[in-house]
Amino acid sequence: MSKEELLPIFVAALKKINPEFRPEWIRQSWLFREKYAQPVPLLNHSQAIPDIRTPLPGLYFASMSQVYPWDRGTNYAVEIGRRAATLMLSPAQQEI
Repeated sequence: MSKEELLPIFVAALKKINPEFRPEWIRQSWLFREKYAQPVPLLNHSQAIPDIRTPLPGLYFASMSQVYPWDRGTNYAVEIGRRAATLMLSPAQQEI
């Protein structure tokens, strides 16, 4: 969709938030497109986040899909990696 096609959709949504909203209040608008952008999680995404430990012994899954509800940043990628490493090195894991 073009910016001109999207703007009325956003204006309608803004009117739901503030019934007094007027399109004249918009001084300027922009539309940016990027091939790779942050995903917008679906409703109840928190219930679908995969665990780091998988059903297969010794196999772990750590990805940016598990960074929720926070913004996807390098600091959270490092944190997920540390959590995975902690699980891998835990005494309970050594027994498997």
